[in-house]
Amino acid sequence: MAQFDKGGHLIVKGKQYQIGDLVGKLIYIPGNHLANYLQDIGLNIPRKLRMGVLKNVLRQSVEKTIEERKSLADEMGYRLTWFSRYTDSQLVNLLEWYKSPSLSRKYLEEFWVVLLGHLVEKGVSENDLLYLFEEATKAETTHVLPQSKQFNQQIEDVLYDEKGEIDGVTQDAFRPVTYKASTLTELRAIDDKFDAPIPKRLKKQEVLDIILVKLRERGQLTRELEDKLSGQNILLLERYAKDNDIKVSTELKKEEIIEYILSNAKETKEAYFVPASSAVYEKQVDEVEESFTSEVTSNLEETVQEEKMEEVKEETKEEVKEEIKQEVIEKEVVKEVYRESVDYKPEFERLAKAFEQLAVAFEKKEFVVNINPVVSIDEPTKPVQVDNAQIIKELLKEEEDFPVNIQPTQASQQPVVVQQIGEALGVPVQTPVEVKKNKKGEVVAEAPFAPIKVGKQFKMAKGLSKLAGLFALLSSIIWLAFAVVVLPIENFSQLDFINGYIPFYDLTQINVWYLVGGGAFLFLMNLILAIRLFKVKLKRASAIFFGIIELATGFGITGLLMLIGSFRKAQPIYKPHPQDGVGRIVEAINNLGTNLGGKKQKGESGKKAGRAIFMIFFVILAIVFAVLLILFLIWRLDFTYGYENIEVMNFGPWLRDNIIIKLFGKSHFKS
Repeated sequence: MAQFDKGGHLIVKGKQYQIGDLVGKLIYIPGNHLANYLQDIGLNIPRKLRMGVLKNVLRQSVEKTIEERKSLADEMGYRLTWFSRYTDSQLVNLLEWYKSPSLSRKYLEEFWVVLLGHLVEKGVSENDLLYLFEEATKAETTHVLPQSKQFNQQIEDVLYDEKGEIDGVTQDAFRPVTYKASTLTELRAIDDKFDAPIPKRLKKQEVLDIILVKLRERGQLTRELEDKLSGQNILLLERYAKDNDIKVSTELKKEEIIEYILSNAKETKEAYFVPASSAVYEKQVDEVEESFTSEVTSNLEETVQEEKMEEVKEETKEEVKEEIKQEVIEKEVVKEVYRESVDYKPEFERLAKAFEQLAVAFEKKEFVVNINPVVSIDEPTKPVQVDNAQIIKELLKEEEDFPVNIQPTQASQQPVVVQQIGEALGVPVQTPVEVKKNKKGEVVAEAPFAPIKVGKQFKMAKGLSKLAGLFALLSSIIWLAFAVVVLPIENFSQLDFINGYIPFYDLTQINVWYLVGGGAFLFLMNLILAIRLFKVKLKRASAIFFGIIELATGFGITGLLMLIGSFRKAQPIYKPHPQDGVGRIVEAINNLGTNLGGKKQKGESGKKAGRAIFMIFFVILAIVFAVLLILFLIWRLDFTYGYENIEVMNFGPWLRDNIIIKLFGKSHFKS
């Protein structure tokens, strides 16, 4: 196969392409497009090509994981010791187990480098290569990197196995590596992949055959007993087997599933053979590699002389071992007894759905969950800060599907405050993020969780909002100046004096004071709007409402700017959404935290406090203005003349002597 590297060049139709630049575009081609392209040109890919890429990409991560787990009786750590003999399906699943965006991207890059060499070696025409490069250029503009899991599923139809192999390995290699390093779920996925019909349960005849074989071995089988058992249903047969200490179950064992796959898959059906004993499933990694080495060297041993047989055999084994040494991870095999694993993914899915339903229910009513309602006075406890992702990791670290190097999100990095006695449990909420359209692809490629669109949000453009706020502030200053010029602030007894300087206003007329009040009101309204425009991004309805008012009460340009800003397109809001069951459980628990008596976020509390202070200030200011206006009307209006004669609690004389005279210089305008 032609060996390419990213620093090399490829000449097509007289034009030179750098491999690194081509690969940077090709990785954006979806798997289904690649599969269609290969089918159109009539070319398939050997499965071992993908296996080689996956082994190179995953090798360092696997070595690190084995090193981290070597001191633990860990099932996943033991499975990874078989990494050098993994099948294609096991390698593909291992890539997804790490849940690493960087590993997935590296895999796509390495895959395309190797695939380019394969295309050139197979003599793909220059026109077909140019078409592929053009498709890559178009795909790059989307900025959406294919998910590695989906990509591998979509190219499955254009992969092929060598003769006598299945899933990239021989029958002899397939048995031990799948028995030791695969779960039942993974085996059934391999079954679906190669269309081998595996029954989920043993049939009645198969259970009967097992019982009859055991009875025959014990010498207990008679013709009458055989006829009796043949007439019983499967439940009675299982009961009979249990009563007579015969190991039988309708559930297929792992080795039975493996044999079903090998005997029914079209890749191995013709060459299938029944293993001599169950010992083939108990081989260790070094035994499998040893048998592989002996196969490679057998042809060489036949050509050497008898007297030098041992010497040549030793040298050949050493040479072959050196050649395959790069692919073998020589780690100490953990000699422990491991129980057969159970697939918990369905349970995770059900738990996630249950938590999501609880989150919806808690939105309607708040609850306080007490860990321990008994309060101890003698021994007060301190709150313990823990990470919610760490809680899930500790609870589920024994499960094979749970990632080792879980990357906490922004929400999970916020501490969960747990009061051990008599306190509520608070869990922080993961805040949705706003993602711009041109950045969506980068977020999808790098984020550990795929983002989903949760809604739209309108926010007035920042620059336009500031400019409108500036004009609103200018309007408020002008209205304030108008009110101050009209309003005699120094001494209400000098109305005639002030009126001499303002010949176009008659301050002795009540209509003038309507203008004063109106100017003060418009000053306050424009000032409030200016503050809102500077501090808060208005919603669309607010922008339209205040814009219409400003057209009439402020600078027309202010209202015009706000109306223009209200036509801005609403921006989509994206929220990270985990695809696996465990991630959904973490997200559901985070959602529950909003109504479990947890503390409010600091930012939200601060905003509410600021709004409350502003409203209190505004109400006080309005009350003061209203009181002054009422006092002025009492002093100015005709029908209020004689108010000082009110004798209830001596209110009239007190109002005249302590307030009216001090403000206006005399008890009434007519006096």
